[in-house]
Amino acid sequence: MFNKIVVATDGSERSLRTAKVAGNLACKHPGCAVYVLHVFHELPTFVTSMLENANIHYGSQMKENAKEVFNKTIEAMEINIDEVEVHTILEYGKPAKKIIKLAKEVEADLIVIGNSNISEAEEFLTGSGISHKVLHKAPCHVLIVQSDDKK
Repeated sequence: MFNKIVVATDGSERSLRTAKVAGNLACKHPGCAVYVLHVFHELPTFVTSMLENANIHYGSQMKENAKEVFNKTIEAMEINIDEVEVHTILEYGKPAKKIIKLAKEVEADLIVIGNSNISEAEEFLTGSGISHKVLHKAPCHVLIVQSDDKK
């Protein structure tokens, strides 16, 4: 049923639990491909200029961090790399938009994403709510993995 799954990750424990769910689903669908997406915010030009003047290269540092995020995420998926095709994608920008864009580009059957469990007030104030945005604008099915953080 699922041929292409997009899973968003930021390397957090929550997103690693989400990756495990995506990996489990992929293993149950022979020939399934998983697109692991990591999105980080592109900084305004004046900020990157200030960082470069201080000999801090944000882009290259983020790419190095992304390698670690991808490795941890693929490991968390608990898949046989010979049986499941995995693609890693690093993007700059707004996570919800990039997730939806990738799902459209690869013609995904499913997006697997974690729920941040933030309150409606926090969502309003921060403009966050990535899973909510993806759910309402996705071109395919969306599975939101509930976090274990509820207390």
